[in-house]
Amino acid sequence: MRYLLLILFGAISFTSFGKELKGRVINAKQAAIPFANILIYAPNSTIPLGRTATDENGRFTIKDLTQGKILTFSSIGYKTKTWLYDGQDSVNIILEEETQVLKEVVVKGPRYKKMVDRLIIYPNKELRESSNNVWGVLDRLHLPNAIVSKESIGITMFDGRSVAYQINGVPATAEEYLAISPNQIKSIEFIDNPGVRYATQNYGGILNVKTKDGIKGYGLGFKTMDAVTTLSSENNIFLKLNNVKNQFTFIYDNKFRHYTKNRNDTRLVSVPLSLSLVKEGDDSPYSYQQHSLKAVYSHVAKSFLLNVNFNTVFYNNDRDETLQKVYEFDNLIGNSVLTPKYKSNLYSLDIYASQNIAKKDNLIFDLLTTYRTSNYRYNFMEINQHSMNLFNYQYDVHGKRLSFIPELLYEHKISDLNNLTVGVRINYARTNNNYSQDIMKKDHSDSYDILSYAQLLGRYKNLSYQIGVGGNIVSYSKDSISYTKRFMRPMIKFSYTPISHFTFSFNAELIPHVPELADMANVTRKLNSIEIEKGNPDLRPYVEYNNKFDVAYNINRLYFQLAYLYSFSRHPFAPNSYIDNGNIYYITDEYNKSRVHALSSFVNYEVIRNRLTLSGACTFSKTLFQKDNIEYTKNIWNYYVQAGLNLTKNLSMNFGIINNRKELRGNLYLAQENAVYFSTSYHLKQWMFTAGIWDPFRSKIKLSERKNINSQFNKNIVSWNADKANMVYIQVSLNLNKGHKSQTLRKKIQNIDDEDGILK
Repeated sequence: MRYLLLILFGAISFTSFGKELKGRVINAKQAAIPFANILIYAPNSTIPLGRTATDENGRFTIKDLTQGKILTFSSIGYKTKTWLYDGQDSVNIILEEETQVLKEVVVKGPRYKKMVDRLIIYPNKELRESSNNVWGVLDRLHLPNAIVSKESIGITMFDGRSVAYQINGVPATAEEYLAISPNQIKSIEFIDNPGVRYATQNYGGILNVKTKDGIKGYGLGFKTMDAVTTLSSENNIFLKLNNVKNQFTFIYDNKFRHYTKNRNDTRLVSVPLSLSLVKEGDDSPYSYQQHSLKAVYSHVAKSFLLNVNFNTVFYNNDRDETLQKVYEFDNLIGNSVLTPKYKSNLYSLDIYASQNIAKKDNLIFDLLTTYRTSNYRYNFMEINQHSMNLFNYQYDVHGKRLSFIPELLYEHKISDLNNLTVGVRINYARTNNNYSQDIMKKDHSDSYDILSYAQLLGRYKNLSYQIGVGGNIVSYSKDSISYTKRFMRPMIKFSYTPISHFTFSFNAELIPHVPELADMANVTRKLNSIEIEKGNPDLRPYVEYNNKFDVAYNINRLYFQLAYLYSFSRHPFAPNSYIDNGNIYYITDEYNKSRVHALSSFVNYEVIRNRLTLSGACTFSKTLFQKDNIEYTKNIWNYYVQAGLNLTKNLSMNFGIINNRKELRGNLYLAQENAVYFSTSYHLKQWMFTAGIWDPFRSKIKLSERKNINSQFNKNIVSWNADKANMVYIQVSLNLNKGHKSQTLRKKIQNIDDEDGILK
């Protein structure tokens, strides 16, 4: 017993309690190294006792660490560093960059980090030197389930939803990405689960480009893209002036299209009406032009941020004709002519202010004001083969819309790994539509949307979580029609990484859908002598139940994701059609229920490092809409394949096949034909030259297909365009950046008002 006590007290006397170590991993330029790996070893042991990683700011905390332990710090692109712990409370670890020379090309592997709500990408040197702006880099990154077009500078999600753009958390436009030099990129965040804060805006994703900090300088450049085979042109010019605390940005862009070989073919068959009507399209002109000017002023002080953004857009669609020959039971009976015209002006002012009220607290206020005016003219005429007027219908509508969107946001950093966000946003809008000629009506409405929300985002060991809840009040009033709806917006997502490279995620949320004003407008218009379109003021918001499970695998040059989605709704609204008194009516109507099962996959594989990359996605979905005892179902395949080949450091080639989005909404099926493209780019210092072709070896392309499925009749519309087939284009861009990019805003509310509210 005495020997046992002696051994016990001896062990206690030589045991020391562990301490807490806090630190930061940085490089030689004092820049943080996020998500660096940290392993803990006992002396003379090769088996790690534990592991952790730095956060996005390069910081880490290790508890119960005893003196004499050995720590290793590693990150892709840096040399591994071994460090002996001797009891310090804090430390800064500096990692030395590591380069590997392969055929005279400096290789630093791009790094991917999958988090609960986003994918963080750190472009390597090869990627940054391959282009003169952000769009060239994005095109070669192959973001999951996102289709990137560096020519038309835009991103859409594979499911058709839009993507919001940000720069250092500040809402931006696609054109502003042109003003960022690739060497200024610090990281790219692709937020594929925006959270409850953005719930009312229905984004498919948010793209945030983080740039390196600097002092002052300027940026100047342009981009022009012109089609050789048809009249199509896009031009952008930008100027940025940075002076420590102040930044001025001016961007002008214009678009011009003029096509002469558009065609619309229509087939309408109805058994009760004993109707077999075929409208064969003739070559019709289509043209529009758009001009926009944006001016941004940013002021950055120690704890105060101010951003003032003014934007104006002018749009003119002066030619959009549809010429058709009309056949009834294969007999030519006449012609139809549709000649709509549309003009609109948009003015918006966004004032944003942010004040740091404490080290871990931030208070933000944002006010967005928009004013939109538009004029639309509709003219439809049917004549018989003897040039006699059989049917003529025309109307004009002048629309105005004024909206105010204030938002107050409070952010609190609970710890290095946990953040709390609380906010409230109000969206008020007044819309006025005045109709004339064959429609004599005034359609005025007021609406407001109040959203209050709270969201907790964080990580505990291998488990990441995103928990949010929002309270929504939606009100709409027009003449004697009004409603007020209240609903909750809960959202939860968990992401678990049991072993390296594997991540399992589960996401569940309730998504309310609010009808568009154009669908609710109590306006009836005639499409022709037998078809009529009606508004539906009885529409009400509904809730969609959304559940998604996915698994991601990321190792070295391979990223793979497999996901399953189940969505269910009661009393959704969607397009519908019916026959009444010898006329066919089209309306956005209420259904009993809808259900979607979708299985999707995405893969990005760098076959040859920094040389050849392949990526693609495929989705199989089964959609159902039920109204009364009638069910509309459709099995849909969507896919795309992209390949990028870097022949040299400055010369690259791209190839892609895009199976444009197919979708079933109610009894309306929408589809587009596959698009094929090929391009080659040459990068010379600040210049980028690109030549490409869209849809080669085709005499015409199918732009869209609309099918109305009904037990009483069937309607099919197919649009063709011969101008876009074999379309060869040339693109030239220049990006000059001198000095360093000035400090930029770190946080910004993403407020938008893209509701037109005008029935066209």
